[in-house]
Amino acid sequence: MKPWLIYELLLIRSGYSFVDKIAIAVHSIIHAIARNLGFKTYGFFLLKDVTVKNDSILLFCRRKTSDLAVAHPLYELKVVQFLSSRLKKGDVFIDCGAHIGKYTLLASKLVGARGKVVAIEANPETYLVLTKNLYLNKLTNVTPLNYVIYSHEASAKLFYCHPTETGGSSLKRGHPLLKTTEVKAIKVRTTTLDYLLSQLGIDRVDWIKLDVEGVETEVLQGAAIILSTCRNIGVIFEAWNDYYLDGIKKTLAPYDFTIFPLLLQPFSNIYIAMRGHYDRPPYGEN
Repeated sequence: MKPWLIYELLLIRSGYSFVDKIAIAVHSIIHAIARNLGFKTYGFFLLKDVTVKNDSILLFCRRKTSDLAVAHPLYELKVVQFLSSRLKKGDVFIDCGAHIGKYTLLASKLVGARGKVVAIEANPETYLVLTKNLYLNKLTNVTPLNYVIYSHEASAKLFYCHPTETGGSSLKRGHPLLKTTEVKAIKVRTTTLDYLLSQLGIDRVDWIKLDVEGVETEVLQGAAIILSTCRNIGVIFEAWNDYYLDGIKKTLAPYDFTIFPLLLQPFSNIYIAMRGHYDRPPYGEN
């Protein structure tokens, strides 16, 4: 059986209800035809909102968006496996760029009632989906926040990518997905991670996940206090290319982190930063 067919069948099976499965199946058939014709339109042919279920997690996905791709059981599987192996009961997990909540919901289950999850999403429309997914899963250990985090407080513009690409809102006009000259933007106020966590009374963090579309370095610059005081903190972050990776490495250098690749992809890569010095990844093969 061809890999793409397995991929689509897994997605169809994840539909929460029979109607969801039918809607996803129709999408998958049209998408397969479009892909063979050279069109990259994943999610565009999803003609109704659906809910998918992965293990015990429910994810509401908007029609004609990339939400469905993110909700797929195989999406960034190595990241899911890593978090599942490292997060433990009582941990504090900060999800910067939470999107519709895939990792927020996973972390919430893993850290349990004694743990805490802070889910920060900049896009106000996607934030509403995030809160809907928290409600669907009846979670009580998650604090959702609709903030734009950066290195300092300022007025800025948040640029939106193509309407179907819901995970690409960015403070950087040079985002790889912002290929057209006419891009929607909204005026926002930025703040820092240190400020938000101090307002929540959080002074211990175990893991930070950063997927903030090109401003990972700046967000870490605004987290100097938490990086300095939390000796066992780890960071999972995305870097578009070597230029962005170098900026993150320089920012983390004073805090004695070792950085390892976790997931290498054509569009961007995901890395792990852990305290201390290691000759090889301390988390084994995923």
